[in-house]
Amino acid sequence: MNEKERAQIQALLQGLNSEVSIYSADGRRIYPEGGLELYPSIMQQISKDCVQIGKLLYKRSLSRFSYILCCSYTGEHSFDVLLLLDKILQAMASDSELIHTPNDVYSQILSVSDISNLQIKELAAEHEIPLEKPFQLLHISFKDENVNAYSTVSELYPSDTEDKLISLSLKTLSIIHYMDEDSPFETSEFADALYETIQEESGKAFLIGVSEPKKNLYELRRAYAEAKKAIAIHEKLESGEHVIFYGNLILERILLELNPAQRQGFYNRLFTPESKKALTEEMQNTINTFLEKDLNLSDTARHLFIHRNTLVYRLEKIQRTLGLDLKKFSDASIYKILSTMQKLTKTDKE
Repeated sequence: MNEKERAQIQALLQGLNSEVSIYSADGRRIYPEGGLELYPSIMQQISKDCVQIGKLLYKRSLSRFSYILCCSYTGEHSFDVLLLLDKILQAMASDSELIHTPNDVYSQILSVSDISNLQIKELAAEHEIPLEKPFQLLHISFKDENVNAYSTVSELYPSDTEDKLISLSLKTLSIIHYMDEDSPFETSEFADALYETIQEESGKAFLIGVSEPKKNLYELRRAYAEAKKAIAIHEKLESGEHVIFYGNLILERILLELNPAQRQGFYNRLFTPESKKALTEEMQNTINTFLEKDLNLSDTARHLFIHRNTLVYRLEKIQRTLGLDLKKFSDASIYKILSTMQKLTKTDKE
C-alpha cells in the first residue's frame, strides 16, 4: 500500500469514532505504518465474516487482494466500520492499478486457505506467472527482531535468476527457487551458498527450510508448509545445521506421528533415571560424535582428540550403562530413534 492509498483511506475514514488497522494477507500491518504483526493463531480464526477476538474485531477483505481489517470492538457499529472499509478497498482496487505485483499474488496464495486451483490459474494467467514450472521453496526465518528479511536478502540475491522472493513478515520471507532439472543437487548447493552469502554479509542468525520438489504453482501452499515444518523440527532437535531439507527429515516426521505419551513410553523403556544419571556430558558428546561419524572409530577419536582405545573404553562403558553396543548399526539405530523421541517429547511439554 503506497502513500497515496494511505491518504485516501485516512480521508475517507475521518470522522469515524473507531481506530482502524489494515494488515497484509500475511499479517504485516500496513496501515497505519508500523512493525506490528498478527499472531498465526489469530490469523487462523479470521474469515470473510466479522470475527471478534478479545476486544478487537477482524475481517478478511473481499477486495481483489486479501487484506485483513481490524478495529476496536465498541458495539454493533464496529461491524459497519469494517464493512465500510472493505467496500473502500474494493472500490480502490477496481478503480486503479495499485501495487498489485506478482509478489502480492504469491502472498495471497500462501495466506488464503480456501483459494482454489481455478483462482490460482486465473491469477497466474492475469499476471503472467509461470504455472507449470518445477520449483522448491526456500523459507528464510531470521532470529533477530530488528531485521528486514526482504531487504536483507533481496540486496544479496543473484540478479540473473527467475526466482521469486515473497515478503511475508519483517523476519521471514520465502523464495520460489525454480529447479535445474539437469542438476538434481543444484538446490542443495544453491541453498548452502545462499546461506553463506547472507550470513557473511549480514552477520545475522537465521535458518533456511527447504521443501521437497514441486511440479507447479498449485503446490505452493504445500511447499510453504513443508519448508516451515523443516525449521520447526530443526528447532525441536537443536541440530547444528542451518539449511534444513524437509525431505531429509523422514525419521523425525515418522516419530512426530506418535503422540507425546507414546514417545515418552518408548524412551523410558531404555533410559531409566539411573542410566540417564550415568550418561555424563562427556559420554553424550562421545555418542553424538560417534553417530555423526557414521560409527567410524578412527574418525571419531580424531575429532574428539582422544586415543582410539580411549574411545573403545567409553563405548564399552556406555554399553554397560544402556545395554546397547553402539558399534552395531542396529543398536546405534535404536539409540538414535529413542534420543530423537525424547527431544521431540521434551519440546512438546514446553
